[in-house]
Amino acid sequence: MSSSIAAITTGTGGVITTADNSGNLNLVSGTTTIVAVTSAGAAVTGTLSSTTGVTLATSSGNVGIGTASPGAALDVSKGATGTVAMKVRNTTSGTGNSAQLSIGMDNDADNLYLKAFSSTFTTAGMNVAAGALINGEGPGGLSVAATQAPIRFYTNGSAAADERMRIDTSGNVGIGTSSGTRKLNVYGGATSTRTMTVTSNASEGLEVGVNASNIATVNSAAGGAIIFTQADTERMRIDSSGRIILQRTAAVNAATLVCSATQNTRAISFVNNNNNNEVGYIFLVNDGVTTQYSTSSDYRLKEAIAPMTGALAKVALLKPCTFKWKINGSDGQGFIAHELQAVVPNCVSGEKDAVNAEGKPVHQGIDTSFLVATLTAAIQELKGIIDTQAAQITALNAKVGI
Repeated sequence: MSSSIAAITTGTGGVITTADNSGNLNLVSGTTTIVAVTSAGAAVTGTLSSTTGVTLATSSGNVGIGTASPGAALDVSKGATGTVAMKVRNTTSGTGNSAQLSIGMDNDADNLYLKAFSSTFTTAGMNVAAGALINGEGPGGLSVAATQAPIRFYTNGSAAADERMRIDTSGNVGIGTSSGTRKLNVYGGATSTRTMTVTSNASEGLEVGVNASNIATVNSAAGGAIIFTQADTERMRIDSSGRIILQRTAAVNAATLVCSATQNTRAISFVNNNNNNEVGYIFLVNDGVTTQYSTSSDYRLKEAIAPMTGALAKVALLKPCTFKWKINGSDGQGFIAHELQAVVPNCVSGEKDAVNAEGKPVHQGIDTSFLVATLTAAIQELKGIIDTQAAQITALNAKVGI
C-alpha cells in the first residue's frame, strides 16, 4: 500500500485518514481492488453484499434485496406469500399508514398485488402515470380491487373532466358517466346518436345510442339485416330493406311485415292490457291457404243476450256515399265516419274533428264488419215483411180466384 492509515476517534464517531493525506483508500483482495475511495467518491468492483440481504452487483448496476443475483435495476425477492415485499409511504402525518404503496404476494404464490391507500381513504388511491402498462401474465391473472371507493379510469389527466370510466362499489360500470345506475351504463354526450358500437371490422357493426331528442337508436352501420335469435334460433329480423320478418328469414312478395306461423294457429294476437284478455287475433286457417281476422265473440264473454230489433230502421238512417280522396283525387265509396257513428257507434273509432297536442288532425276510422249484424237483422226484418206481404197476396188471389 502506498501509504499507511490511521484511525482517529472524535466524540461518538471515528475518522480513517491516510498518512499522506491523499484521500485515497483502496480495499484489495489479492491483486484486485474491491472498493476504491477517492476524493471524488467510492467505486465498487464485483458484488457487494450485506448480511441483511442487500446485494449490489457492480458489473450490471443492479441492486438486489432478498436475492444475491439481481436481474433488474431493483430486484426485490420475498419468499413468503401473504406478505408485503416492498412498501413506499409518507409518514409525515405520524400514523405510519398515510399515502402508502405496497407491493407483495398474496396467499396464492402466482399472484402479485399492488395496493395503494391512505389512512383516511379520502384520496384517489393509486395513480399509474402516462405510458405505464399493468399486465397480468401469470395463471393468477390480474386483479384490481378498491374496498371503499370506486375504481376510476382517466385519460389526459386526473381531473374530474378526464374520467372516462368507473366501476362503483355496487359493481356498476359507467363509461362516460360517474353515476351509473345499471350494471353497464354508456353515456356518449347530449347529442350522441352512436354511443356504443359492436363490430367485427372497421366498416361494419351494430351501433346503439340516444339522439338529441332522447330517442333510442339501433343502427346497422353497413346496412345489413338486424337479426334476433333465441337459443341460436332466429325469431325475428329487420332486413336491409327495412322489412320486419317474424319466424322466418326472408320476406314474401316484398311485404313490409311478414309473420310466419303453422296452420290452425294464431299468427298475431291482440290483448287488452287492462285485464290481459285477448280481444282479437289473426288466424291461419287449417286449409293452409286462407286467413281469418277474428274479434272476441265467445258466448262466455257475454250476458243479457237478446235478438236485435229495429235494424231495418237503422239501415234506413245510413248514408252510403261516393267521394274522391283529397290526397290523390281517386274515387272511393263508403260512409262518412261521424255520420255512421251517429247510427252504429261501434263501427267507428275516434271523435269528430279531434286533434293532437300539436293541433294536427287525429282522423276517425271505420270497421264496416261491425255493420254485418245490423244488416243481417235488417234483412231478416225485411224478409219477415216480405213473407207477410206474400201471404196476404196469396190470400187475396184466392178470394178473386187467381
